Amino acid sequence: MIQDRRTREFAPFSLDDYPWMLDVYNYIDRLIRDVTEHKRDKLRVIIRKPAQVALTEMVINLTFYTLDTLGVRVFYALPPGQGVVGDFAHDRLDPAIKNSPHIQAMAGDISNAGFKRFRRGAVYLRATYIVGADPRSAGQLASVPADVLVVDEFDRVPPGAIPLMRDRLGDSPYRIEVDLSTPTYPDVGIDTEYQDSTQHEPQIQCPACGAWHWLEWALVGEKEGMLGMWCPACAEEMRRREMWQEARARYEPHHPGRDVVGIGFSRLVSPRINLADMWHQFQEAHTEAKKLAFYNNALGLPYEPKGARLSLELLRAASVGGYRMPDTAAWAAMGVDVGLDLHVWIARPVQHGGRTAHEAVFIGSVRDWEDLDPLMTRYGVGCCVVDDAPELKGDIAFAGRFPGKVFLANYVEDMKGARWTAFNLRDRKIQIDRSAGLDLSHTDIEAQIDRLPEDFELIDDLVSHMTVNLKQKVVKADGKTVYRFPRTGKPDHLDHAHVYMKAAMERLLKLGRPTEEPVDEGPVTGPRRYRGRL
Repeated sequence: MIQDRRTREFAPFSLDDYPWMLDVYNYIDRLIRDVTEHKRDKLRVIIRKPAQVALTEMVINLTFYTLDTLGVRVFYALPPGQGVVGDFAHDRLDPAIKNSPHIQAMAGDISNAGFKRFRRGAVYLRATYIVGADPRSAGQLASVPADVLVVDEFDRVPPGAIPLMRDRLGDSPYRIEVDLSTPTYPDVGIDTEYQDSTQHEPQIQCPACGAWHWLEWALVGEKEGMLGMWCPACAEEMRRREMWQEARARYEPHHPGRDVVGIGFSRLVSPRINLADMWHQFQEAHTEAKKLAFYNNALGLPYEPKGARLSLELLRAASVGGYRMPDTAAWAAMGVDVGLDLHVWIARPVQHGGRTAHEAVFIGSVRDWEDLDPLMTRYGVGCCVVDDAPELKGDIAFAGRFPGKVFLANYVEDMKGARWTAFNLRDRKIQIDRSAGLDLSHTDIEAQIDRLPEDFELIDDLVSHMTVNLKQKVVKADGKTVYRFPRTGKPDHLDHAHVYMKAAMERLLKLGRPTEEPVDEGPVTGPRRYRGRL
């Protein structure tokens, strides 16, 4: 039973007002039956959606359905926020339970907002807090066994929480996961997950010529003063409002052979959506913020605002014609990020145009921690900041070989005060504000404070690593605007090596040159014997 938003009365749930959801319900039901009948060992569904299209109601129905038929434990994950669990339980779950006789008969103790016991299963509601961005602090996510995982508003959930919650399905005979979200940026959050899925999306059939087309915004336009959706084949109007009742709409996969099921659509699927309102919103989207809102909320698509990430053009502008990275240097700062290899960025301070620039002298990767030792000597490294990977001991041993010069780095978010780094000289550690560090790193490249060699595009992975991270504008609960760099899951090690180098450079310049003030070393030309792997 669901409450009518206009009359406030409870009535049986129906898909009459949501015809675009009928195929989705039936398809997911068949997939769940495949799991229970052992035709597949797990089910993962990714839904990339616009705002306010009845998707949360669907996963609530899915929750009750699996409780009733399978007797499962459902882990329902919500974004972090004050009171988010209580609000969701009291507004969405509790009324459905209390006003639905069948579900009421299934229920046991439902008084606890975060844990509701049923006759044959349970629902765990959890907000996805991770204190200090450390997954080890998220005991509320790692201690609950589950059969069904629902991640609501995936793009607002901390990325570190996702693997913790997926691990909860490890011992289940079902392992059903449904992730849904309005997207934000390309290659971030739900969009990254969706790219590897089947990508089931709606099609519309032209009533005049019978041609099928993907239901997308490109079909919308004005023709002879009339706004409509026009067939690219015959130029006739395709009458969107009648498409479901006339069986002229369907979902088709772009990649039918993939294991992960993806479903994506825009508000155009709803006959109730006013096309003129959408068109007006599109025409008025003059700012990047309004374009982002339209693509995300109305079209269910990611959008990348202009200037949100470094580009190849900005990297080229930071390169110096005729400059080749030298084989040696006398005074430099080094940053090291840990991946399968150790990714290294070394730069020296030089005077250029009346200011101190940071000129790259080595960018590449090495296999082992011992391979860093000759780099320290060859380039006269006075300060080095390395990623402190807790599962490794090589970084500690490396720091011990160069006392006072090597610091082990940990990222934090929202560092207090105006500084973005905090050195602990006694313990040889450093805290770095991740977002502030990436922002400074990219800004200095844009401002050409960081200078790259002419042939930087030949360095393995440099361009791809430096152009993957994207700056996201976030308005906090207190109204303050901050910027974040959401984790994309794509390789970005040299970008972080550059951040660590900037932190090391900060201390290097504070200490000063051992024997004299920085001099204008100018661009060094000539062949370079080392590039990429050492």
